[in-house]
Amino acid sequence: TPAPAPTPAPAPARPRRSKSGPAPVTVTLASGPDDTWTVAVSHGARKSGKPASVTADRVLEAVRALGDPAASEAVEEKVEAARAAARERVDALSRELEDARRVLDRLTEQGK
Repeated sequence: TPAPAPTPAPAPARPRRSKSGPAPVTVTLASGPDDTWTVAVSHGARKSGKPASVTADRVLEAVRALGDPAASEAVEEKVEAARAAARERVDALSRELEDARRVLDRLTEQGK
């Protein structure tokens, strides 16, 4: 009887790669409607919770600290637009308040 053919030895298993370091971290700042800002963090492909609300002044402070002129300029433009809109709203509300005060004064004088 013929001798069985020797079976080839299995290929050595590839050694497992150990992680060379922590997963990359991504921090995303986003402006939303009504001039709201959020910050979101991801570790690799995994998101770390929901985006958190942050104030515009804190965003501007953080971006300025990074020292990236393009990022600073983009955020400053957005914040300045929000300031202008807020000023317009304050002016409109001030005019409305003055009108209401005049009406109240007239009604108060008529009731005397």
